[in-house]
Amino acid sequence: VFLSELPPNFAYNRRNMTKRTKPPENNTEALERYLANVYPDGTPAEHLPIVQVVISLAYAVDDMPENSALWREYRAALADLESLHTMEEEGLGEILTRLQTSHSD
Repeated sequence: VFLSELPPNFAYNRRNMTKRTKPPENNTEALERYLANVYPDGTPAEHLPIVQVVISLAYAVDDMPENSALWREYRAALADLESLHTMEEEGLGEILTRLQTSHSD
């Protein structure tokens, strides 16, 4: 593929020809990218309440960026979401290790 053949809005890193992504314009867009990366198959039902809180706070922070109380709540909700996801991944890792150990015995 020649660079001249690419659409004009298609940004590439010329060194390694990997697609560059445009930085998010606001917290809502950044959160949407994060959620799409963390939950590629969709948000599990049990995570929906915290995800909805974080989304609502992202919109609120974008609308009122001068409100420091909203920022504190948004950061805390993001931390809660991250710890929920991390805890779930670690739990899955423990289950897989246990299954592999019992299977090899």
